Amino acid sequence: KFNHSNTSSLEVLAKYKIQNKYIFYPAQLWPHKNHIYILKGLYLLQKKHNISIDAVFSGGDKGNKKAIIQYAKKLRIAERIIFTGFLTNEELISLYKMSQALVMPTYFGPTNIPPFEAFKLGIPVIYSNLHGLREQIKDAGSLVDLDNPDTLASCLFKLLKDSNFRSDLIKKGYKLYNEVESFDRINILNDILKNFKVKYGTFKSDC
Repeated sequence: KFNHSNTSSLEVLAKYKIQNKYIFYPAQLWPHKNHIYILKGLYLLQKKHNISIDAVFSGGDKGNKKAIIQYAKKLRIAERIIFTGFLTNEELISLYKMSQALVMPTYFGPTNIPPFEAFKLGIPVIYSNLHGLREQIKDAGSLVDLDNPDTLASCLFKLLKDSNFRSDLIKKGYKLYNEVESFDRINILNDILKNFKVKYGTFKSDC
């Protein structure tokens, strides 16, 4: 079970009926965002290590939610998959902070923002071991093979059982975030998105 003393955070957990420890993936429900990979990893974590953990998926449905639900039912883990839809900024931050890790097995990058959001908030990052993406986070995250979901199960097992491993990832994440922030790259990207909104109206990321 999940324990947290902050009242507003508890309200977020109650709103989305989150009762157990969980991993977090804030991304639109596109097929290339690879949510199915997470389902396979959770299934293997339970099967091989007898550890059950939930997954919280935020973002809008881009036609793939039904397939995710059906696959989760096939693996008999559907009760551990939580869809929140779009979140407020406050809810997003709360769900980051209370998660065990950001798990982002996307096929696309390397300009993904969620890893740096997680770094800033002190949350471990599990990321795709693909060219460009691994260079983005260097040694600050744990990389997984998208062709082998057992690597996700093994990574989650280590993260949940080895406090030193978890602390080390968090420290490296902070360090990398501060290095990137010193170059102001994140603020530059935010400025680009703001300019896009001014020119073309309300912007909702499909990332």
